[in-house]
Order: sequence, then C-alpha cells, then structure tokens
Amino acid sequence: MSIYDDSFIPGWKKLVDAVHQYDTKILSQLFHPAYMAFPVPGTPQLIALSHVGPYYAKAAPRPATVSELHTIVRQFGEAAGRFQKAGGDGVEIQAAHAHGLPGGFLTPLYNKRTDDYGGDINGRLRLTLEVIREVRKICGEDFLIDVRISGDEYTDGGLTLNDMIYVSRQLEAAGVEIRTGCEVTADMIAAESDGYEIICAYKAVPKEIAAYKCFRQTMTAGDVLSGKGFPGRKVVIPGGGSVGCETADYLAPLIDDRFPANRDVTIIELTNTLMATEGGAAKSMLTQRLMRKGVHILSECMVTKVDETTITYEKNGQEYVIADADTLIFAVGYTPLPVAYEPVRLIGDCEKAGNLKDAISAAYTYARNL
Repeated sequence: MSIYDDSFIPGWKKLVDAVHQYDTKILSQLFHPAYMAFPVPGTPQLIALSHVGPYYAKAAPRPATVSELHTIVRQFGEAAGRFQKAGGDGVEIQAAHAHGLPGGFLTPLYNKRTDDYGGDINGRLRLTLEVIREVRKICGEDFLIDVRISGDEYTDGGLTLNDMIYVSRQLEAAGVEIRTGCEVTADMIAAESDGYEIICAYKAVPKEIAAYKCFRQTMTAGDVLSGKGFPGRKVVIPGGGSVGCETADYLAPLIDDRFPANRDVTIIELTNTLMATEGGAAKSMLTQRLMRKGVHILSECMVTKVDETTITYEKNGQEYVIADADTLIFAVGYTPLPVAYEPVRLIGDCEKAGNLKDAISAAYTYARNL
C-alpha cells in the first residue's frame, strides 16, 4: 500500500472510514525500503546509508546525499499529511531491525557514514528525529506519532539494549510518548481509557525452586537481565528454554578465548534439546552462538539435589556433582500475576506464561473478534 502522492488519498479514506465505523483509531506505517528493496532490472542504483547492503543484494547500493535525505524527510512529512487528509489518526515511523532507511541509519552494522548522519548514536538517530519533527510540523500536535524500534540486535557490533534505552529517551524528548515506571491502576483506566477495550499482557513473576535457594548465591534470570543481580564467575542455569539460553548468552564471553576472567556458564536442561518450544533461524543462531562461546550444555539431565555449596544432577542413571559453582540462576518458567482491575482482557504472561509470539497471536485473535 502506497501513499507517495495524492492519488492514494481516496483509497486510504475508504479504509479509514471503514475502521472508524467501529470507533477505533487507525495509524499507517511509513516505510522507505531503500537498500532493502529488491532491485528490478533497469531501475536506478538503490540508495542506502553507505556502501553496505543486505546479503541478497546483487550490487552495492550508493550512499544517499544530504540533499536527498532532506528530500526524503520532507516526503515522510507529506505522506503523513496525506494520511491525515484521508482521516487517519496518526502514523508509525518504521525504524526497527535495520529494515529500511530510518532503521538502517540507527544501526552501526549498516551506517558507516562520517557526516552528521553517522558516527555516534546521536548522528545515527538524526534522520529519525528529523522525520518526527517534519510530521509534527505538517500534521500538528494532535496527530499520533508512533516509532517502531528494535531492542537488542543480538549481533556483534550491532545495537545493544542500552543503546535503545538511550534512543527511547531521545524519542520521548522529541514528543513521542513512552510511559515507563508507571503502575496501571483502576483509577488510571477510569480517568484515561474509559470506554476503551483494555488488553493486559503484563506480567508474570519468575519461578524459584524453594529447595534450591539454600545455595550460596541464587537469583532469577530476570534479575540478571534487568541488572538487579550480579552473578559470579562460575554460573549454573537450570532450564534450557528461551530465557535460560538468552541469559547464558548474555553472561558468556563474546568468544571462548579461555581468558581467566571469563564467566564459565553451564545450562542444565531436562529435555534433549534447547528451547524446545521455539523454532526457526533465531533458535539455530542462538544455539550456535552458545556453542561458540563455550557454554556447557547438559541435555537430558535433571537437577536432583542442591545444598549450600554443590549442585547434583543425574544423567542416564548416573549422578554428577558440580562443586565449584558460585551462582545458581533460575530459568524454570513464570507464574502469572493477578490483575487487580476490571474490565480487562488478559493475554500474554498475565493469562498464561509464554513468549512474545504467543502474546502477539492472542492479541491478534482478540482484536479480530472484537
């Protein structure tokens, strides 16, 4: 679906009017594919941030000039204005996962520029902020602006979670509302969301095995990933699901170079595989990365006993003892927390602990049936 000139406004108006019949807001995602587009023979050379393109590119793209970037910023604003003329309520700027122009500018994996649009995170964020300002100038203060961004890119040399926390703060300063550190209460819903369908996907609390908490130092994977827990050098993680594997990946050294200060990480998993409920390329990449980092993966094993200084597990009827671990990290699932306000539709972890895909699927099904 396109919106690069006024001829598309009537078609968008039909869609907007149809959605508004159900007293629902609608936003259009604005996206410039740039170097991610599939080049059709005979078309001009694709533009990009720098001379870096995707793996499927048959030729290197060319860096967009500053003048071209100014034109593209103006075109984003004009596209948002057309959607507003069609009756739309707002736009989403696609700046996630290095896909397309704004997202590509954010990541150092693709942005090798040395001008004002490259370099540090502030330079790489410049294009996205200029697009937001242009949309705001054309569409006014009451027009919704959403920005889609990534979290951790989980790629060596890519964006990290700390980078994106900083980006989020800059977006908030630019007028994109981000509510954090805020507990949702019945009074808040009554004051701000009366008459709306309320969907809650948060939260669940990590499970801890009481009999294992006698170990010298225990914490949950959530404690580690949120920065609340500080594990030692010899770590054991019971649980080889997504959370256990991601925690091991977070703690393990970038490479298995046997440096004395590196953490030694062991995953103990009951089944014969890691991330048993997951599939696809992400699972394969994470598994390979754990192996490259030297993480010890003990599959088809069961922890049978824990005391203050040792962890005992069983494999094929044989018992083994880990006597030199200093930290035990729980990654054995989550328990949903009750929601203390009504009316609300529960999906995701607050209904049944699962993963992001489960929450998205539940939200889609619920929205489709409204």
